[in-house]
Amino acid sequence: MPRRPSRRPGAKIKIDASGRKESGKATYYGPKRGHNHTASGKRLYANAHVAASKTLPLGTTAKVTNLDTGKSDVVKIEDRGPFAKGRVIDVTPGVAKSIGLDKKTGVAPVVGRADHGAAARRLAQAGRRRR
Repeated sequence: MPRRPSRRPGAKIKIDASGRKESGKATYYGPKRGHNHTASGKRLYANAHVAASKTLPLGTTAKVTNLDTGKSDVVKIEDRGPFAKGRVIDVTPGVAKSIGLDKKTGVAPVVGRADHGAAARRLAQAGRRRR
């Protein structure tokens, strides 16, 4: 399957694996996005703990916290985006529900951080149990 070109040809993405916090707005993938392939080549499912980030390396585990609700979830970065100004992360509808992302607007203020600790190990173990 041929890869799709990036939305902005020639745009450079600066990857950050330092683990520092990144705050901004989060959105979630729309219903038309389900069952497509991500930038990592894996299939995207609506309830998977997967997200898209412009700056975190693919395969990184990150903790995303909704600043309005205080709820958080651990996701694996498998895709690139969002490409809208002010947005830092796109999550699947399942993750959006778990962190309390508003269904009407589809946007919420969040803090995201690369997570290399216990939460990352729990997510990896959960993935092994499902297979």
